[in-house]
Amino acid sequence: MKHFKAMNTDFYLYGLPAESETQAEKYFRSVESQLSRFRPASELSRLNQASGRAFAASPLLFQAVSEAARYYRETDGVFNPFMGRALENAGYRESFELLDKQAPDTSASAFSATHIQAPETRTPLPLDTYLELDLELRNITLQPGISLDLGGFAKGWSAEQMAEKLANRGIRQGAIDAGGDIIIWGEAQRLIDIAHPYQPVENIATLSISTGAGIATSSRVKRRWKGPGGEEMHHILDPRTLKPCTSDLIQVTAICPSLGQAEVLAKTFLILGGTRGVSWVKEQHPDCAVIAVREDCSIVLGGMAEFYLADMKGEERYVQLVQ
Repeated sequence: MKHFKAMNTDFYLYGLPAESETQAEKYFRSVESQLSRFRPASELSRLNQASGRAFAASPLLFQAVSEAARYYRETDGVFNPFMGRALENAGYRESFELLDKQAPDTSASAFSATHIQAPETRTPLPLDTYLELDLELRNITLQPGISLDLGGFAKGWSAEQMAEKLANRGIRQGAIDAGGDIIIWGEAQRLIDIAHPYQPVENIATLSISTGAGIATSSRVKRRWKGPGGEEMHHILDPRTLKPCTSDLIQVTAICPSLGQAEVLAKTFLILGGTRGVSWVKEQHPDCAVIAVREDCSIVLGGMAEFYLADMKGEERYVQLVQ
């Protein structure tokens, strides 16, 4: 196992030869230098600064933005990578470890606020409201005032890209853990723990996975800070309200065929909330699984969750919603 830090997170590489470990670490540092919103010289920052003008993108940036735009359409705008300006206005202007977070309260009692009842369905803004993609010239044109934030999506998406490169080079099985976003490939039995949202040293469940999959977790417990008026803020903004998500869920883990899909599904499910999220997964992602945690630590299962659960800590907390 190899460990290193990149993209403001801990990376762990499993089952890879030393040469591949070195290549992977170099790749992730390159991705960070290109796709970070917090680095003024990054390619993403230069694209955001070119808002309103055509920007000649590298293959990496163009592919990442194209994939994020596709998921925007597929989720009817609930997954929204065009929230850079809204995150800045909320105070998330620099890498999280540098923020003045003023010791936010992350206890269970801090999450019992009244939920904002954002509209469950609405017509999303057309994609060209935000950007235009020129496939032939590989140009990206952001509309004036629009700022991209690829955030956790870039982390999960790039881990999946690296896994594909390694598989194509003959590495038949392995795993990459990018701060809890995990891509595994090859056939081997693996047990993966899901951490308790309030007590990270404890687990709420264990997954048993024997084939390739992407696992991602989205949480509104982590990455919290105090807003300008002293209000509790976190980085999962609901694009329907432009405010921090306040659904009935605090943490969502998704298991999907791809890690990019899992990253998007976990965030979208968290924003939609338990009831709407379960029906959405059933309708749109029947081959995926979701293990979601409510504020009271009861657990909602969606999709194929029971297929992957090897252990359910405290089974009385689990709720299977049937639509």
